[in-house]
Amino acid sequence: MSTAGDDMAEYFRLFVEETGEQLDALVEIMLRLEAAPADRNLLAEAFRMIHSIKGSSALLGLEQITSLSHMLESHFDRLRSGRQRLDAEGMDCTLACIDFLRICNDDIREGRPLKNDPELLARVDRLEPTRAAAAAPPAAPAVSPPAEDAARPAAPSAAPRSEQPTTTPTAAAAERSAAGPLRAIVRLRPELPMVEMKVELLLARLSAAGTVLSCEPAREQAVQMPSLRELAVTFAEGTAADAVREAADIDGVEEVLISVAQEGGSRSRHHADRDTASVQAPQALAPSPPAADPAAAATAALSATIRVDVERLDVLLNLTGELVVNRARLAQLAGEIAPAFRKSHLSGGSAVETLRSLLTDEAAPQHKAQLLQLADDLELLEQQLQGWGEARSRFGELLEAVDQLTRVSASLQRGVLETRMVPVGPLFGRFRRSVRDIANELGKKVSLELVGEKTELDKRMIDEIGDPLNHLIRNSIDHGIESAAARAAAGKPEVATVRLTASHRGNNVFITVEDDGGGIDGERVRQTAVKRGLLSQATAETLAESELHELIWQPGFSTASKVSDISGRGVGMDIVRTKIIGLNGSIEVDSRRGEGTCFTIRLPLTLTIARCMLFRVDEGVFGVPIENVREIVSAHGLRSVGTGGRTLADIRGEMLPVVSIHDLFHWSGSVSRREADAVIVLQSGHRLLGLRADTLLGGQDVVIKPLDENFLHVRGLGGASVLGDGSVCLLLDTASCIDLAQQEQKPRSDAAARSPQASS
Repeated sequence: MSTAGDDMAEYFRLFVEETGEQLDALVEIMLRLEAAPADRNLLAEAFRMIHSIKGSSALLGLEQITSLSHMLESHFDRLRSGRQRLDAEGMDCTLACIDFLRICNDDIREGRPLKNDPELLARVDRLEPTRAAAAAPPAAPAVSPPAEDAARPAAPSAAPRSEQPTTTPTAAAAERSAAGPLRAIVRLRPELPMVEMKVELLLARLSAAGTVLSCEPAREQAVQMPSLRELAVTFAEGTAADAVREAADIDGVEEVLISVAQEGGSRSRHHADRDTASVQAPQALAPSPPAADPAAAATAALSATIRVDVERLDVLLNLTGELVVNRARLAQLAGEIAPAFRKSHLSGGSAVETLRSLLTDEAAPQHKAQLLQLADDLELLEQQLQGWGEARSRFGELLEAVDQLTRVSASLQRGVLETRMVPVGPLFGRFRRSVRDIANELGKKVSLELVGEKTELDKRMIDEIGDPLNHLIRNSIDHGIESAAARAAAGKPEVATVRLTASHRGNNVFITVEDDGGGIDGERVRQTAVKRGLLSQATAETLAESELHELIWQPGFSTASKVSDISGRGVGMDIVRTKIIGLNGSIEVDSRRGEGTCFTIRLPLTLTIARCMLFRVDEGVFGVPIENVREIVSAHGLRSVGTGGRTLADIRGEMLPVVSIHDLFHWSGSVSRREADAVIVLQSGHRLLGLRADTLLGGQDVVIKPLDENFLHVRGLGGASVLGDGSVCLLLDTASCIDLAQQEQKPRSDAAARSPQASS
């Protein structure tokens, strides 16, 4: 049974989620308004979102958010009515307010107390043209929702929302002159969060608008109905329809129908629009049915959705993973038992008949008793063999059941994974603001192109990938995009382009950050690496262009000539790579001087279940992501050579470094080293590594578990899994393993590394 504290915690969680989405959408609208500041539809949409944030925050007593959003709402009310025009200060101030609201949202999520920002409040207050510059900011409105909103007078003169029909003068006159009780039907949005609290607020506001004669359902019932969709409230004669409509204007109200009650309060004809309802005189004709509303259709479609805490999905996904493991175990056991059933064609019937035929009166008396006992034993054996035959016939049914379980569990697995998948579009949209701010700060003109916004990714990854992408975009604008003069000299367009792309390939999602800037200066990277002591001059001279590009991932590496708030501190790119590797992904860079740079991120669809190639080394079982396996070759007869303290093997005419698990992790002791049966060629971007395997166990879906504390700091390990037979499998991180192998190798020339003659 849930408590009041649990309910409030859920309300706050829903508020954080909804407000975060609204702030993202609000940023999008503001960036569009920057190009079209007089767009009434955009201004009305922004007003609606700010109004919604204000109403929800007031419900929860979040005074700081309510105060700021109330002032911002007033500003946008002036903008949408044409009394004021959106200028640069209004744009910057609104964006600053959005930033502050995001901070508040984060504070609520983390349980931190909210802080006020008097300077920001004063800045918003100064947006009102009639306000004196030295005027103090208005006091924050009362937190109590009923007190705040009930005291607010009706404002029939307020400008209507641009996309909504207004009340006609004839209808308005009818409202003011109609006699008799007033009846209001308030319809709520389907699947409305915090519906009980919003109904309570709604009833308090309606009670302040006029004398309430009746309420259907009753007030005591309405505030306890989590699925309430409609309220019917009857007011005493003389109640103003405008006041009722104003009181019902809160977030979550989908439609308000107002009519004049007749003959003892019976329901009359009415006319209504979304959020704005007009009242007709009793003698007015009934209106024709309204035309189909696309917005209403969309709302109806959304009514079938439900918000689910991601933690619950995590639990469900873990259980699904365990089902996958046990499914594999059943399939393994069935495969082991099947040969025994297929070879069993035993029958003792003929032996029993032959023995009984020999038991005649002529048989020797001294052997007759033993033979009779033997006949009985054989008969019992025959019965047991019959049971074995029945079991053999049912084994086919068991195999069918296992196959069905495999199909069902696979479908369940896909379904749970799809439940956690969300489009990357909202995440990508956030970077429009970053690109705008950074470009303005650097005096550059940059356009952000978004491709593949409908591509879906695990919700957990969406939350984790935001910061790395922001680092890459900032780096592209600061380091990649040239100045306006340099672009003009190179014959490039004045407006540079940063393209953010997402796409599905197999069981992975690929995200690219690409710019049309100057590319990575390999020679500058080479000099910086030598200067910082990362490489010797001799080694640096042997590196190819692609190998020089890999140096940007080194901690502390930066080619920036000066340190700024945007870049130059030598932190960021190494953090980006570490973060992505922690998500079981990889990142590669491809750059062409004068043409641009492209960063490619590969991420698995989920962090929980992965398809891996399993292999055995001595008594241990290991796994590597199957998408990182380029090929598998036999280790027998493989031509190899030891050079420079390492082993190279000729694989398809290419000399590749080949290592063992023992060498990679410095395992030693009494562990026997058998001759490897195969070499697994691992690939991460353009880098390759051969890994010796004693025995290949094949591909298998595994449930990724976090590592024990003893293995948390071991480079090269990406997780662990429990197999169907109960054994533990260590999962390798391909990129880290290749890094470890390269660190163990002595410096070499680029030519020697690629020359097949090195083995001769």
